[in-house]
Amino acid sequence: MSIDMNATGMWPHSKNGQCHDGQYADNLRQTQNTLEVEKDRLCKDTDMNVEVIAWTQEDKNNMIKQGRNIRTESEMQSFLEGQRLKGSHTFIFLRQDCSWAHFNITYNSLRMLLSWLNVFPPFLDFLSAFGFKVCSRDEDFHCYRKRICVQKSNTAEGRSDFEFMYNMRYPMKHGRAISDPWSMRQTAVYQKHKAEDNSTVWIILQPSKADYDTICSFEPNAPFRSLLDVRLPVLRMSLLFNSACNWRSYINGLECQLRSLEQKALFSRVDQKSHIDFSVTFSDCQEIQLLRKRLRSAQSALSGGLEVTSGYEDILICRDTQECMSTDSRTMSSELKSYEAQLRAHLRSVTGLLDSSADDSNILFHMLDFRNDKEIVNNGENMRIIAAAAHEENKSMALLATKSQKDSRIIKVLTIITMLYLPASLVATIFSSNLVEFKSSKESPKDTEHPDFHVVENFWIYPVLSLVLLLGTFLIIYVWDKTQTMRRPKDKRNTSDV
Repeated sequence: MSIDMNATGMWPHSKNGQCHDGQYADNLRQTQNTLEVEKDRLCKDTDMNVEVIAWTQEDKNNMIKQGRNIRTESEMQSFLEGQRLKGSHTFIFLRQDCSWAHFNITYNSLRMLLSWLNVFPPFLDFLSAFGFKVCSRDEDFHCYRKRICVQKSNTAEGRSDFEFMYNMRYPMKHGRAISDPWSMRQTAVYQKHKAEDNSTVWIILQPSKADYDTICSFEPNAPFRSLLDVRLPVLRMSLLFNSACNWRSYINGLECQLRSLEQKALFSRVDQKSHIDFSVTFSDCQEIQLLRKRLRSAQSALSGGLEVTSGYEDILICRDTQECMSTDSRTMSSELKSYEAQLRAHLRSVTGLLDSSADDSNILFHMLDFRNDKEIVNNGENMRIIAAAAHEENKSMALLATKSQKDSRIIKVLTIITMLYLPASLVATIFSSNLVEFKSSKESPKDTEHPDFHVVENFWIYPVLSLVLLLGTFLIIYVWDKTQTMRRPKDKRNTSDV
């Protein structure tokens, strides 16, 4: 078998049949351009690892299971050239290292695989929802695509070929040590059935552990015809049910988070906050909006799951498909309706939580607005009281200033009077001291007394001591002022360091 790297990757129109339920343009260039644009985001340059599990028909009643890991492009080409599709059931797993990483496959290997399988173009829509991301992208892409070709040849026995692909988003515990233990995961499943040779090919994009275990446990021990009629439809239903197994626990976790916020919204006092009351802050509003975002994501994922169910039901109801020729088709239809009822029950729960969260969010926002308005009023009243107190203080300061001015005038008058008396005090001090003497100058008793003014010999001590004391006083004041001036910068530096 030779792999054509320029193959269309399209489902060819059957010469012996009629295709319906969806017409896709066979535009080779558009398909190749889409993959070329997205290749850097979807594929790795090296280090590919593609796992393949295949059941090949050995004889009429026995099948052989084969599994291998493809790690190079040469191994991929060798596998595709040697793989026999007729009468086989092949499962191909394309994985990512994490949810926002590249697929573990190179661009050339992906082109070879799509060319080998003749995959219809909608496959690229689902593939583009994966790949390397740095932010949320295509988080609400949930849908299915199908193509059915009714075969009219004798070898096909009136059965139908079909291609069916869907993606499902589902909650799963990530195991990381953070507050929220859940994350939304995504898996896409491509199924191709050819009635002419009774072969099926599956491509599982980012399979969950439950999906992988389900496929690995698929051990056909029955005749090949029984396998087609019973085991494959059961496998398809198992993959659907695997995506719904965690929804109830996830929704219960969201409900518990909402109930704690609902208690704050319903039981907190609005007007006066008590010391035993709930603490309502703006972070609670942010938390409830984040919770609503998760609920909307869950609602979108569940609605997408219901759409996938309706698409699979269309294939099951179609009388020309292989499943509907099965004797257990009614059982499969019943199981499908049970799965749909389960999703609708979860969707009702999520819708109810969304409605409750909207009411709780409004209450919290209005509560914060009311408390904020009340705080503004209280702050205004406090400012008015402070302004009144400041006014009274200003009046007191003005009164003190008036009294100080009056005291200053009195001190000024007393200072002037003191200055007037100072010369007289100095003269009186000098003349009352022993620095000057009055001596009589009569020479005989009969002479009239004429007092004479005499300065003592040590009079010079008085002015010298007075001058020294004056200079000493000025020196003390000067030294003290310099000391204070030098200490002020140090105090400022210490204050700034603190």
